[in-house]
Amino acid sequence: MIVVSLNKFTFPYSGGMESVSNSIIHDVIVENDENVVLNICSNPQIQKPIATHERERIYFLCPFFFMFNMPVGFFVFNFIKLLIQNAQLQYLRKIDAIVFHYPNPQYLGLLLVLKLFNPFAKVIIFWHCDIQKKGFLGKLVNWFCAFIFRLLNSQFVFTSQEYAKESDARFFVNSGNVNFTKISGNVSVSVDHDGRFSKKILFVGRLVEYKNLDFLVRLMEKLPDYTLTIIGSGVLYDELDQLVSSLGLNERVLLKGFVDDNALKEYFSEADIFFLPSINKAEAYGVVQVEAAAGGCHLFRFRIKGSGVSSVFQNHSFVHTFDIEDVGSILEKLTELELKGESYWNSTRTDAKLAAIQLHESTGYAGLIS
Repeated sequence: MIVVSLNKFTFPYSGGMESVSNSIIHDVIVENDENVVLNICSNPQIQKPIATHERERIYFLCPFFFMFNMPVGFFVFNFIKLLIQNAQLQYLRKIDAIVFHYPNPQYLGLLLVLKLFNPFAKVIIFWHCDIQKKGFLGKLVNWFCAFIFRLLNSQFVFTSQEYAKESDARFFVNSGNVNFTKISGNVSVSVDHDGRFSKKILFVGRLVEYKNLDFLVRLMEKLPDYTLTIIGSGVLYDELDQLVSSLGLNERVLLKGFVDDNALKEYFSEADIFFLPSINKAEAYGVVQVEAAAGGCHLFRFRIKGSGVSSVFQNHSFVHTFDIEDVGSILEKLTELELKGESYWNSTRTDAKLAAIQLHESTGYAGLIS
């Protein structure tokens, strides 16, 4: 089986969408010794794509910085050129399945060309989230893409029913063309904690507007005994750095930028609380919650209408969900946690790790594609 994976980014870039893409590539290749994945991507220039398996073929079409300035035909031309350069043109008419990770409308033309050459190829759309920033124009793009996917008899995949019900794609989805699957990311269980509550809060993710990180930084003014570590890069790094300085929080709020997987595992193991302060459905799932739980962290998050964030782990003692920016309830919960003893923390951290492992083991993608 030959599978095309149409990604915005791929390894070593790390994020929710990329963790799904990487897991699909792994599952498809492991399923059968003859399976091949054609991984099409536009990584940032500083994180050029790296194949993770000998049967994974990388097609780096252009750096992400230039992606939105290129006509649709550019991606088609570049992909075919790379096939010719690598003596792999035979793949063009032998594709069995096409996996599209939305939002990425720039690749829609390439999808149509691949389908033209392979009319019987199965098309699977992982609808990660709607385009949010462009207002009504973004909705039009979402509707148009979903309409095209529906015309191609695509299978839509969502991470939760909550998100599917509110997504712009909902008008083009029915019981016959939709699947729901949770995602688990990079689950790596941490070393045991020492059982004490050390008042360490952690955030990991892109530093972008919908993550609502200014709220989290300002919250630290009300928590003089706590530390906050922010890991990740993004357009708001400098702005957050200035905010931390202006509030005089440099000693307790640490911006670490990008860290590698080994260092990240250590941060998860040292933190008590992972706080995901996102406030709109651009945060459609929040796979980092699973990674944090594998590290033994308690999870703090907000109820977001139309998002599946609250569907990740339900009815667990290590999960705490609040109304958006409800500072009073957050402070009350932290006071409650401070009074808990060592046995409570050992027990709930073990619960978090087991829940992450169970979710990870129940997640599989090969069956959706084959």
